[in-house]
Amino acid sequence: MSRARFRVGGSVVVVLLVAGCGPTTVGETAVDRTRVGLESSCAELLEEVIEQTGTRPSDGSTDRMLDVLGHHCPKEYPVFVDYQSIRGTVGLVGDDCPDPREVQIDAEALALAKRDGLCSAARTVDETAEQEWTCSWSPTMNEDWYDDVLCSDGTREQRPRLREWDSFVTPDEMMESARKYEGELNRR
Repeated sequence: MSRARFRVGGSVVVVLLVAGCGPTTVGETAVDRTRVGLESSCAELLEEVIEQTGTRPSDGSTDRMLDVLGHHCPKEYPVFVDYQSIRGTVGLVGDDCPDPREVQIDAEALALAKRDGLCSAARTVDETAEQEWTCSWSPTMNEDWYDDVLCSDGTREQRPRLREWDSFVTPDEMMESARKYEGELNRR
């Protein structure tokens, strides 16, 4: 009799475990409308949450939609986070869009921010524009003061060895030599 109870009990556990599994797909990015009670896709939900967070204070429904976006839309949620980051910082640091080469930001969020007029796309750095070289005092904190200048054109850097013939050099003398070196770099 104890064996019969074990078989019945084991069968019930297996049935309950199998019944707890729902029809889901690995990597699913669309919201299952019936499961979460929404009538929109993740892309539509993203647009709606962006619109609501920008136009009015949260009334609770925005928070619920944001929870759904975070739990059921793994592709769209980071877009929302980056979009909000742009929205929050653009007024503080100017009207320029962040440069994706300098700041890790989702390209779709950047496109949405440009579309919505949060930042100016016209002022982003032109990748083909050649920048002038500038040299600045940048001590290496080593015993060799001849390499305490750093020159950069915005994408490349050089640390020239200046005034090696001088047994004692001051920062002003180094910068005087750095200005001459900077001029040579810009004439190339």
